[in-house]
Formats: sequence, structure tokens, C-alpha cells
Amino acid sequence: MLALEVAVNGNRHCLAGIGNRGILSAFVTYYHIRLPELPDPGPKVHLHVSGTRADGTRVHWPSGASQDATVPLQMGDVVTIRVVETETADPGHRAQ
Repeated sequence: MLALEVAVNGNRHCLAGIGNRGILSAFVTYYHIRLPELPDPGPKVHLHVSGTRADGTRVHWPSGASQDATVPLQMGDVVTIRVVETETADPGHRAQ
């Protein structure tokens, strides 16, 4: 199966795979949203790795520190995504 080998600063985050059919993605998001009624949280950057299997099951690969499937990133972090062929992948967590 095709899989995404994802690393942050050279440390393997996951080997994400969903089988031979489905959707698989890994992306970095930057956001800085200011709501008038809340304190300014400042800019945020995170990595998100997720997929949908052929049966419709949604999965994600969160970091240990973030069960909402995002991996917080800092200025200067290096995210590497390699497309690989593999027999098995990390199972991922079922998404809500």
C-alpha cells in the first residue's frame, strides 16, 4: 500500500496508511484568529495527518501530547513527508 512517512525535526511521527483505497493526507496549517471577546492566543502552527478508509472509517495520527490529531509546531521545525510503499502502517486512531 502507499503510505506517508511523516517526521518532525528528524523524529518519526508516524507511518500513515489506509490500505489500497481511500483518502490520506498530511498538512501543515498556520492560523492567527482574533475574536473580540477572547484574549489573543497568538499565531499557531500545527501538523495534521488523517485519512478515510474505503469503508468510510476516518482515522488520524495524533501526537502523544495532542489527542485532537494535531501536532503543535514551533518556528524553525522541519516537517518531512515521504511517500513510500509498505506492507503495514501505523494503525492510527479512529476519528470522531
